Parts: sequence; structure tokens; C-alpha cells
Amino acid sequence: MAAHIGSVTYTYPLKWINKNVPVTLGSDVRTRSGNLVMLRPVNVSQDYICAKLVFEWVPMSDVATLYSYWKSGNSYSANLENSGGSVTVRFAAKDGVANVKHQAWGDDVVHAQIEGDILDLYTGELNLIIETEN
Repeated sequence: MAAHIGSVTYTYPLKWINKNVPVTLGSDVRTRSGNLVMLRPVNVSQDYICAKLVFEWVPMSDVATLYSYWKSGNSYSANLENSGGSVTVRFAAKDGVANVKHQAWGDDVVHAQIEGDILDLYTGELNLIIETEN
């Protein structure tokens, strides 16, 4: 099966740019005296992984669907890399769909003039939270 999120199917698999980066928590704070206080929990849960993905060659109608998924806050079944594996994802509240640009002309495009045309293709980023692996 092709890479997809909900009903949006991708011609090319999504590029998962932060795959296998572990979830880490903690902070490093410099005190007034110049000392460094480092806080690190021992066991950090690896559930609810934040995934940053890049999509390419997607028509504006599918981008609009992705925007609606992000706005709804619902969970969706997904196959992110056309690997055959299925996960349940939710769009991150902040920047769920980001940096959407026309594939050929970037920001220098009048969207209404190419809607539905063969050149109506976009690239962008998705920030997802993987809730479960099926």
C-alpha cells in the first residue's frame, strides 16, 4: 500500500527527517554564581513520538485536507514511509502542517491560476505525534 495519512495518499513516501531520535527530557540552567544545574530524568517514556516529515508533489486539494486534519485534532491511520507498517497519528497543535510552498515556484505563485492544473503541486512539512504502532 502507498504512503498515506487518512485519505491523503502520497505519490512518494514521506521523508521522516527525525526518525529514530530518542525522546529526551531535561534542562541545563546556569545559576547566578555561574554553576550549571543539570536535570535529567532516569527513565523517559518513548511513547507518543514526535515525527517531523517532509512531503512533496502534493496537489493543493490534498494540502487543504491535511489542514482540515490538523484543525480537527483527530487521530488518523497512516503509513508514513510506504513500509507496510501502520501507525495512528495526530497532528501537533503547533505547526501541524508547515512551510507549504509551491513545488516549482515557492511563494511566488498565484494559487487560483494553477488550481487543478498539472503544475498544482506543493511541498511542505508535517509535524505529527505517533500515538500507537499497529
